[in-house]
Amino acid sequence: MRTAAITTLTALLIALAASADAASAAHGQAHGPTPDRWLLMAFTATNFLIFVLLMRRFASKPLKAFLTRRRQEVSDAIAEAGRAKAEAEAMKAEYEDKQRQLEQHKQAILDEVRAMAEADGKRLSEAARRSAERMLEDAERIGASDLERSKRELRAEAARLAAELAHKRMAGRIDAGAQRQLLDEFLDGVAGR
Repeated sequence: MRTAAITTLTALLIALAASADAASAAHGQAHGPTPDRWLLMAFTATNFLIFVLLMRRFASKPLKAFLTRRRQEVSDAIAEAGRAKAEAEAMKAEYEDKQRQLEQHKQAILDEVRAMAEADGKRLSEAARRSAERMLEDAERIGASDLERSKRELRAEAARLAAELAHKRMAGRIDAGAQRQLLDEFLDGVAGR
């Protein structure tokens, strides 16, 4: 460190001498620096050297500690930022995976609901078809039953009317025994159809 201080002092003295020469040339002095100026330059260089040595003696350790501590803080902050970035990327990947799983689950539920709706539709269609067939069979059975009942009623009514008509026509011609025999034969004939 001493060689660096000496080198710095030498460079400073050369720079001061050059600036003094330039200043004297600008003022029209051709003689060079005066002894007063050399003394001022030596005093200034000595003060600067003392300042540098005092700074080195008293400020170098705290400055070095500050710079080391600051370097460690920056390094720690960079490492923490790297960890936070890695955690954020992991969290992002996890949420993207959960979103994909949610989409798959949603699609599975939709497919299941569609399948259930189709199955319900088929089941309801089959139930409606069976119900329609049953209603048709019931209507045919009721229709046949009503037809038979109507035929019986018509036969009975026809027999009654025929008997009444025959009774009116034959009332005067046939006696009561023959009349009953004819009526029984007629009723047996109508009932046999």
